[in-house]
Amino acid sequence: MYEHVPEHLKPVVARIARATLQPLPDPWLPPIWHPVGGLASVGFAPDSELLLVTSSAGRGVFDCITGERVARDDDVDARAWEDPFSLTARGIGPLGGTSIRMTGLYGGGLPTLTRAGWQAETVHLDWLNPMLLLVAPGSDLLDCRAGHEAQFWRVESGAGALRAWGFSSTGSTLLLATSADIRIFCRRTNAT
Repeated sequence: MYEHVPEHLKPVVARIARATLQPLPDPWLPPIWHPVGGLASVGFAPDSELLLVTSSAGRGVFDCITGERVARDDDVDARAWEDPFSLTARGIGPLGGTSIRMTGLYGGGLPTLTRAGWQAETVHLDWLNPMLLLVAPGSDLLDCRAGHEAQFWRVESGAGALRAWGFSSTGSTLLLATSADIRIFCRRTNAT
């Protein structure tokens, strides 16, 4: 099945393929899930756990620490508040008057590395179904040397229409956004 994988990487690919969904390790908390139909883009306020989400039904702001939606706007005229060329959107609620850098349907990206060394990796063993992995600090997913197996956790696979995957700028929140939902993973605030 992986005939085009270099011989030295086949054990790594096999280990990734065998990985099962499991709870993330301490200090990560269980995920918070919110359905968001027609999700287009997401963006974190700088140095914050406030997340702006745009969709075909308007905008919402989520506090990723509590998991609560703290603001909602059902204005569906995205041309009035989102610029798909500059990848920005106007915030609402606690982000009102703020231009937020967005990622999703039109491009962009979230950080895939935290200052503490956690990494978010997207692996395409089956190109239609990306596998999303959280890699522990100090681990290298592709390190094949004996005794250097990477520590990683499979967060999701077959995520469908993946829109965004990565961390807030603080590194305290790991986000997975698809065309239909968001999944928020937070670290305890006093943890590395």
